[in-house]
Amino acid sequence: MRHAMIFAMAVLCAVALTSTAEATWITADGTLEFQSDGFENDTVGTNPSATSVGSWYLYESGGNGEVFGPASTGPGAFEGDNYLSIVKTSGNYRYFHAYADMANTAAVGSTVVAEHGIYFADVAGTTPCLCFAKGNKPADDRVNWLNFSDYEAPAGFLYVKYYHYGGVNAGWNFATIAGGTEQMLVSEEAWHIMRHDLTVGDNLVLTIDGVTSNPMPIEADFAGRSVDGLHFLANSTAARYYVDAVIPEPGSIVMLLSGACLGLLIWRRRSR
Repeated sequence: MRHAMIFAMAVLCAVALTSTAEATWITADGTLEFQSDGFENDTVGTNPSATSVGSWYLYESGGNGEVFGPASTGPGAFEGDNYLSIVKTSGNYRYFHAYADMANTAAVGSTVVAEHGIYFADVAGTTPCLCFAKGNKPADDRVNWLNFSDYEAPAGFLYVKYYHYGGVNAGWNFATIAGGTEQMLVSEEAWHIMRHDLTVGDNLVLTIDGVTSNPMPIEADFAGRSVDGLHFLANSTAARYYVDAVIPEPGSIVMLLSGACLGLLIWRRRSR
C-alpha cells in the first residue's frame, strides 16, 4: 500500500513538472483546431492574441474587446485570472468582432465541438451573439447565429434564439430544450459553461450548464458551407458579455500538483 501511494504521488509530481492543462476550445473530428490558453498568457488591457493553436482575428468598429484581469471592473474570471470582455459602444452597424480562427477549415460533414465559459451582463436590450463563420470577415457568412436577447424574457434571463438562413423556416426561432418544448433561457450575471456541437452542413446542438437544445438545422444557402472559426460579437448598443476557459488554467494545475509533491516529501520524512 505504501509503495503504491508513493508511486501514485510520484506520477502526480512528474505531471506537475512536465505538463500543463490548457483550455481546449475548438476541435474538429477530434483534432484540436483552436486553443486559447484561457487568456492567461495575454496582457491585461489589450486585445487577445496569445494562442497555441489557431489565432484570434479581431475587428473593432464601435466596440471593444479587452482582456480583463483580477483588478479589472468585471465579474472576475471563470477559471484562472484573465478573461475576455466584449462590449458594443455605439449603434447602427458598428460592433466588435472576435473570431476564434481554427487552424484548419472544417469541411461539410465534420463534427466541430467548441466549449467555453460565458457570462452575460444585465444590460437592457442586450443582444450578444455567437455563430460559426467561414470566409471573408466580418462578412455575414454565418452558419448558425445564436442570439441571446432579453426581449420578453423573464427578468434576469436571456432567451436563446437562433437564425435559419433560407428555406421555409428562415428567420429567428427560439431554441428549445431537447425532448421538450420549453424555450431555452440563460441567466444573466452568472458564469455558464457553453458547449457547441456542430455537424457542419447539417445542425448545431447547444448545451448550457448541462441543458441541451434540440438540433438547430442549417438550411439552404449555408447548408453546403464549411466553417473556420467561432465568432463572438455584441450586436446591440451597450451589450456586454465575458468569455473564458472552462477548465483549470496551467498555473492552477501546477500549483495543485506541486502541493501534492510537497505532501509526498513531508509524508515520506515523517514515515521514516
